[in-house]
Amino acid sequence: AIMADKGSAYYQLIHGKQGYLNFSDVGIIGSIAKFGVFILLWYILFINRLYKITKNNKNLKVWLSYIFITSFTLSLFDPQRVPALIVIFSIVSAMERRHNNEKRAFISDKCNIKCN
Repeated sequence: AIMADKGSAYYQLIHGKQGYLNFSDVGIIGSIAKFGVFILLWYILFINRLYKITKNNKNLKVWLSYIFITSFTLSLFDPQRVPALIVIFSIVSAMERRHNNEKRAFISDKCNIKCN
């Protein structure tokens, strides 16, 4: 995290004139300011992965929409929201596995019908 002396111009830039604003108040922009450009790359890869998973799964599109829309004011990469990010990862992973298993079962059934 970036530290600055109270009353300095840099402190005001980070926390506003009143001194009560925080990085988490501006979503992904605050995460970029706090963690650097690396978090932007990670965020793009994260959204891209979710998009690939949600192409054929309408339930996951809700998660993707939530994450994308709220990222402008709410960052899931802040320490206080990491537990929510873990839950989202777990749900997405489970739904992806379920979707892949259903797809495999469909292909297997299709092959059995044609082979007989």
